[in-house]
This record gives sequence, C-alpha cells and structure tokens, in this order.
Amino acid sequence: MGGEVDVSLREIYERLPMVETKVDNIEKNNEEVVSAFAAAHGAFEVLPALGPCHFSLRRPDPTPHHTPPKLVM
Repeated sequence: MGGEVDVSLREIYERLPMVETKVDNIEKNNEEVVSAFAAAHGAFEVLPALGPCHFSLRRPDPTPHHTPPKLVM
C-alpha cells in the first residue's frame, strides 16, 4: 500500500456521519436494484405463459389466405 497517514480520532469521528450516509445510500440503491431484478424475474416467468396467447390477441386478417380471389367478368 501507499504511505501511512496520521489521522486523529477526532477526524475519524468528524467523517463518520458522512461515511454512514454513504453506506445508507448504497444500501438503498441495492434494495432498488434487487427490487428491479425481482420484477424482471417475475416478467420472465410470465412471458412463456403469455406466448400461446399471441394468436388469440392478434387482429384477424380481413382477407384469409386460403380464400381465392373472385374473378369479375
């Protein structure tokens, strides 16, 4: 490591609230990230179940491909 730094107990106690605030912010951010991953995990579990619904949710084709066009004479 680098050179040693003399830090007094008073300086440590002065900096302690700032360090605690940073730790609290990191904890809060971690909770948000974990929550986002949990939501994504839930979405990925639901998506395969919704896959078969794809055809029932589509709008029907107004001109089905199996009907030949009518000839007009």
